[in-house]
Amino acid sequence: MGSEDRLLCAESLEVTDLQVELAGLTEGTVYTDSLSTDPTNGDPFDNLNDGTVTFITVTVNSAARLVAEIVASEAPDLDLFVGTGDTPSAATQVCASASGIALEYCNINDPADGTWWVVVQNWQASGTPPDDVTFVVAAVTADAGNWDVTGPNIAGGDPLTATISWNEPGFDIGTYWYGDFVLGTDAGHPDNLARVNANFVVVGTPVIETDTTDLASAQASGEVVTFTMAISNTGTGDLDWNITEDNDTLMRGVQGDLSMTTALVNSPQRCWWC
Repeated sequence: MGSEDRLLCAESLEVTDLQVELAGLTEGTVYTDSLSTDPTNGDPFDNLNDGTVTFITVTVNSAARLVAEIVASEAPDLDLFVGTGDTPSAATQVCASASGIALEYCNINDPADGTWWVVVQNWQASGTPPDDVTFVVAAVTADAGNWDVTGPNIAGGDPLTATISWNEPGFDIGTYWYGDFVLGTDAGHPDNLARVNANFVVVGTPVIETDTTDLASAQASGEVVTFTMAISNTGTGDLDWNITEDNDTLMRGVQGDLSMTTALVNSPQRCWWC
C-alpha cells in the first residue's frame, strides 16, 4: 500500500540541503491477554503471574525508538510500564503511563541495547472480568526502505513542508507500523530542524456508494410515497454510518411525518441511526 502525507513547520531555519535520517517503518508485534483487577494496584510488579498483570520482553539492538501502546481494552483503566532487563521492577522502570484511562502509551527514543520489559496492569476491571487487552510493541531500527521524507530548500523564516510517502505491501488492516525521522538544514547540521516519531495504524479505506430512485416532483395530496436509497460500503475498512432525516431540507412542502426503514448491505460496516 502506497500513499503520502505532509508535515508543516510554520517557521524554519534556512535549508540549503535538506538532510533526512530515517528509521523504520517497523511493524509492531500485537499481544493479547485477558486480565482481572490487580488487588494491589498501587504496585504493578508484585503480582506478575496471577492473571492481573501481563508482561513480555523484547530485545533492542541499535534502535531509534522503542514504543509500546495499549490499543484495545474491555477494562476502563489499564496502566503501562516499560523498563530494562528481563525482570520488571520499579528500580528498572524507564517509562510509566498511568493516566486513568485504558489506552496508554510509552515511547523511548534511542533506547539502550539489550533486553527490555513491557508490563500491562489491569488497574480497574470492567463489571465482567477478566477483560480482554490488546497491546503493541515495536523496536524501530534502521531504514527499512518502505517510506521516505522529502522537502525543498527554503530561506530562513519561511515555512517548511515535508512530504512523507510510504510503500509497504504489508500494510494490512489491523496492523501497526512505527518510524522515526530526523531533519537537518545541511550536511554540516544533519539534525538541527526536527525529530519526529511517526505512527501508522492501518484501518482500510471505506468507500460509500449509493443507489437511489428519484421521487416524482409532484404527488397527490395524502398519497404515501416510498423512496428507497441503498447505501453500501464497498471499501476495505469499517465505516460509521450517521444518517439524519431532515424534513425541512429534504422534503419541503410535504405535510405529515417522514418515516425511515433501514436496511444496509455489504459488510464491513457499523451503523448508528439518529
